[in-house]
Amino acid sequence: MPVDALLDALVRGAPIAGVCAVVAHPDDETAFAGLCLADRGDHLHLVHLTDGAPVDPWFARNAGCDTREAYAALRARELDEALAELGLERTRRSALGVRDQEAADALPDLAREIARVIAHQRPALVITHAYEGGHPDHDAAAFAVRAALDLLPEDVPRPALAEMASYHAAPGERIARGLLPRPTDARRRARAPTHEERARKHRALDRFVSQREVLRALEPDGELFRPVAIEDFGAPPHEGTLYYEQHRWRLDGAAFRARVARAASALGVQTVLP
Repeated sequence: MPVDALLDALVRGAPIAGVCAVVAHPDDETAFAGLCLADRGDHLHLVHLTDGAPVDPWFARNAGCDTREAYAALRARELDEALAELGLERTRRSALGVRDQEAADALPDLAREIARVIAHQRPALVITHAYEGGHPDHDAAAFAVRAALDLLPEDVPRPALAEMASYHAAPGERIARGLLPRPTDARRRARAPTHEERARKHRALDRFVSQREVLRALEPDGELFRPVAIEDFGAPPHEGTLYYEQHRWRLDGAAFRARVARAASALGVQTVLP
C-alpha cells in the first residue's frame, strides 16, 4: 500500500497490517503519535532507542531518584501505565537500552537492531522522528531508521517510511512545534483530536509524572505526519542554532554530524538518505 494511503489509515485509526514506531524516549510515542497508535495492539511494534535516563545525575535527582538506574526504572513504569491508557498494554516492544542523550554514540548498533526488528516483524509502515535538531536522540532515530532500511536483506519487503512532528528551533524562533519545511509537505496528514480523544491522551501523558513539566511545554495540539523526504545528515537540518544547542547537553550539531559520518562509514551507507 502506498505511504499516502497508509498515513490516511493511520490518522483515521483504520486498520494497518503492521506499524512499527521507532522513537527515542519512553513518552515520545504518546506525545507525538499516541492517538494514532492507540488500540492497535498486536498490529503495533514499539522500539525505544533509549531508556530515558541521562547520565547527568541532575535528571535522576529532579525526578526524586537516587541513581540513574532507578530513574530509568521509573520511566519504564510510567511508560507501562501510559500505554495501558491507550489500550496498548499488550503491544510488542523492543527496548534498545541506550542512555538518554547518547543514541548518536550507538548509531551502528541501533541501525542493525532496528533492521533486525523490521526484518522479523515485516511492518507495512514505519514511523519515526524527523531530522530537525530538536533533540539529538530524535535526530539519531531519524538517521538510524533510514540506515536500517538500507541494511534490510533483499528478500524483506521495504516498508513505507513516515515521520512525525515534534519540536525544533526554526530560524528566528526558540522553539516551534510541527515540522520543518520539506518537499513532502503537500502530503502531510494530521489528526485533530476530539474533546474525548484529547482527554484520553492527557490521561496517558499524565502517567509520565517525571516528565509532566516538559511534556506540557512541548506537546503539540494534534498529531502530524508526512512521508519522509531525502535528508542530508551531513548538513544541519536548518540554519541557525539548533534547539538542543540551546541547552547544556552532550552534543552540538557538528558533533552529531561527525558521529553520523562515522556510523555511515561503519554501516556502508550514505549520509544522504531517503
